[in-house]
Amino acid sequence: MILPVPSIIGAYHIATRYLKASRIHVKRILEGLLATRSPALYPQITPELASNAIEYATYYNIESWDGYLIALAKSLGTSAIYSLDKQLSKVKDVNVISPFPEEKLEEYHEFLKKTLKR
Repeated sequence: MILPVPSIIGAYHIATRYLKASRIHVKRILEGLLATRSPALYPQITPELASNAIEYATYYNIESWDGYLIALAKSLGTSAIYSLDKQLSKVKDVNVISPFPEEKLEEYHEFLKKTLKR
């Protein structure tokens, strides 16, 4: 399993802006994750990976970040990507694995709808 370091920055944005979580709490959690220095934390976005990401995004009509995940997985010789994003399933040689049960995702989406209506 890999966790691109830039996705942690994205997680802060989503948790604080959209989920309205406490900035301090989110910061502490994400800093704790980064402090592990786990080998799963993948730090590099090379120009080649960025170029491949844009290629996948263009070809499959997906977000550029999703294109990056595909490019990274392929560069590391894996086809498995853990993601909630079903758009990645457009890519035939990628195996998208949801880390959460479908019913929990539905609960989460309902929570978001209610929260964003406020």
